Amino acid sequence: MKKTTKLIAILLSAAISAGGIVPVMAADSEKTAKREYVVSEFVQSVGRNNLTINTAQEDTILSAFKDNDTIDEKYREDIARAKAYSLVAGYEDGTLRPQGNVRRIEAMVMLSRALPELEETSELIEFTDVPEWAKADMDRLTKAGLVYGYGDGTLGAEDNITVEQVTMLTDRSDAALNTVDVGESFYGYINNKAFRNHDAGTKTTIDPIHGVVISNEDTWSYFDDLQADISEKETETLAKLLNGELEYEKGSAEQRVHDLYMCRLEGENRLSDTDKEQFNIWKKSILDAKDLQAFFAATDEIYQNTGIGLIISSETGLEQETNTVYPQVSLVAPDGAAFMSFDGKSDKAYEKEYKKAMEDYLKLIGCTFSMNDIDKMYNIQKHFLSGKDFSLDYIIALMLKSMSDESYSEEDAIADFVKVQNLHPDLYGENAPKLEAVDLDYADGLIKNLSVSERLTNAGYHDFDKILLTENSSFSNSKSDISESNLKALKLNAVLTLAEKLSYHENSREQEALERIDEIPLMAITGQDSSVLEGMFGIEATETEESGNASGEEAIALNETILSDIKTLLPYDIALIYCDYYYDDKISYGIGDMMDEIWDAYFKRFENNEWMSEETKEGAIKKINNMQAVIGYPDNYEFPEILSPEEGGTYFSNVISIKKDDLNTNIRYCADQEFIRAVMLMAPDVVNACYIPILNIMNITAAIANSPVMYDPNGSKAKNLGAIGMILGHEIGHAFDAQGSQYDEKGVLKNWWTDEDSEKYEEIKQRFIDYYNDFEVMDGVTQDASVTITENMADFAGMTMIMDILGDDPDAQREALEAYATMWAKIGSASILTSDDYMSDEHAANSVRVNGVVASLDCFYELYDISEDDPMYVAPENRLKLW
Repeated sequence: MKKTTKLIAILLSAAISAGGIVPVMAADSEKTAKREYVVSEFVQSVGRNNLTINTAQEDTILSAFKDNDTIDEKYREDIARAKAYSLVAGYEDGTLRPQGNVRRIEAMVMLSRALPELEETSELIEFTDVPEWAKADMDRLTKAGLVYGYGDGTLGAEDNITVEQVTMLTDRSDAALNTVDVGESFYGYINNKAFRNHDAGTKTTIDPIHGVVISNEDTWSYFDDLQADISEKETETLAKLLNGELEYEKGSAEQRVHDLYMCRLEGENRLSDTDKEQFNIWKKSILDAKDLQAFFAATDEIYQNTGIGLIISSETGLEQETNTVYPQVSLVAPDGAAFMSFDGKSDKAYEKEYKKAMEDYLKLIGCTFSMNDIDKMYNIQKHFLSGKDFSLDYIIALMLKSMSDESYSEEDAIADFVKVQNLHPDLYGENAPKLEAVDLDYADGLIKNLSVSERLTNAGYHDFDKILLTENSSFSNSKSDISESNLKALKLNAVLTLAEKLSYHENSREQEALERIDEIPLMAITGQDSSVLEGMFGIEATETEESGNASGEEAIALNETILSDIKTLLPYDIALIYCDYYYDDKISYGIGDMMDEIWDAYFKRFENNEWMSEETKEGAIKKINNMQAVIGYPDNYEFPEILSPEEGGTYFSNVISIKKDDLNTNIRYCADQEFIRAVMLMAPDVVNACYIPILNIMNITAAIANSPVMYDPNGSKAKNLGAIGMILGHEIGHAFDAQGSQYDEKGVLKNWWTDEDSEKYEEIKQRFIDYYNDFEVMDGVTQDASVTITENMADFAGMTMIMDILGDDPDAQREALEAYATMWAKIGSASILTSDDYMSDEHAANSVRVNGVVASLDCFYELYDISEDDPMYVAPENRLKLW
């Protein structure tokens, strides 16, 4: 298995959805199907979206039932709605009995009342066990072909209705229950059907055509349900694991998570003597450094031994123009980082004001820099810190001061900060350095005396001739230097960085300081005199505060803070535990077979393409042949060793093991590109899928594969192709969308198209943009299709391949299209769906991405009898064509 990494490639990847989507495995379907419905559930599941009420009337309506106080809150509005429309009348004694089972005859009558118009398509069936009061309703249902009974002349009127039977009823009555016609909006038709039987919250007025809640802010989607479900399952499993209810082997994900959690639980109030000794050795090597070279040597050794960079930090990045893996570097502690914003202005008046404000702030926090020092810091900021806002840095520095000086309160700190801020109100800028790839010589010259390449080499990197500078690093195109004058501040920053990364604190005061430091980059206190933190983290150390062990023999209640930290440190282990208990590896094999079929469909499309030249076709086929997919979860990773408290492990020592493994993994990434191609760049319990153009790979997580909405091992081929198959086709399509088409089969940014084919392709792209600009997110609101072009092209390409595989089978085509639309079922508030975030997203609104695709498929018009009078109709000459 392979743990996730923060690659720049992920910024360039094309994911199936804008948000993190996380589903879970299906519940026990057989057990669920046989469970008997209760009154509240049935009322909620039938016709809920056809009826509207004023929610202020809810209590008045429900007061008609003597036992209305026993109605669960989540059903109250649905039952009030049903009562208002005479779907339910209650029993003769004035009760509703909301937790009682629903008899089949009662269910049939409620269903009949929810269907005011029914077409007679079948012969009347006379049941022997239907009471007279229900006969008229039963006659309507049988003549509409919705109810057939048990086949022996009986309905089973007094039997309790089950989930399976309710699903069968609502499926049969779908057309009658639905408020949206297919010709009006295919998405609306399927969307209305999809959320009818789900808990969509307290909706009052819904526009199913666009998936919009008109009256309030509640939202619902399949993905939301799935995300909540997986979180719940993971929490339940972890609780069992931590309470000793699960068996596991040494070296398993369960063992690592369990033992790290237990170490952290004990480590809340205890550090081992070995931990303290080791930290003090590292601290001493930093503080005893006589010059910069000795300081760099000390921090380099710590970096190699712990994986924690104290001067620079590195991850892994991909330089897109050459498709080469390089270390991605950011600067942890730039020299002279003062505590305010510099906006790059050069006039003398601004310079004078800025320096005076810097002096005022430094005095506040007890720093003793001369004006020469301030001049130097000003010049450094002018060169490469333009645009950094240091206001939060000041607040943290002042708060730290308050912790070490009992006479200086937090209120004093805030008041002092505001005073200086008011004296210098205009010292803020918005410029920020951008990500760039640079040659080694140039990178080393950016910060004189630092030698970035030497720091990386000493940490264990090798065979790289460039580095990538992160967007938020303090590097820039201008040269500056790190000098001896601020060595004390650099030392202090390094010690505190190490303490923060290892959660090293010996008392509550130090813990509070670390929590505050963690709110901002640790460069915040660079330049600060060490006396501000006197007595903290072993710097002129005071006595350690002791307290009892936090662990005990009783059952462990999950500590959310600790669990969050564990998930951050071991995200893949948490995901693998999910896979161990809820994922069947057979799913990966089934989806892999489907992937091969879809790849083959693309291959045939390109081979038979009528507008591409042979040269361009060859390039496209090469991309398909060299494409690689990781499905479910990868199996190419060796995890770090985590020791339990009984084995002598501590949180401190285990975090070092994890951080060092992170560093070694990133080093391997830079040395072995094929290794990266076999890695999954997101945790397997995240419901998502992506294509990475600069690696020409796809990731299909276990979570997205493990939902019956996406993939049902027992479902039909057509249904699965319309859902997970469409996702696979979509991600492959990204290799040839407006962005992915710029990369060759090796992921190199290269034009592999002939000039003539490029011109034709640009014309097709413009057709897509013009076409999708005609689809509304909601009435009168459209997205800019030039923003959503890549996702729209991938959607259409994916569905084209699915239709090719299914051929001319109308039943299969219908099933696939409805599975595709069901996957994107959603309702959200109008304000959210038209917000800047949604409107600027590269993904089109769910209604647009569904209707846009199906309206260009010729089979859609035959399957659903769509005519020129229908809003969904698109003239044949205006329908999209791609490959």
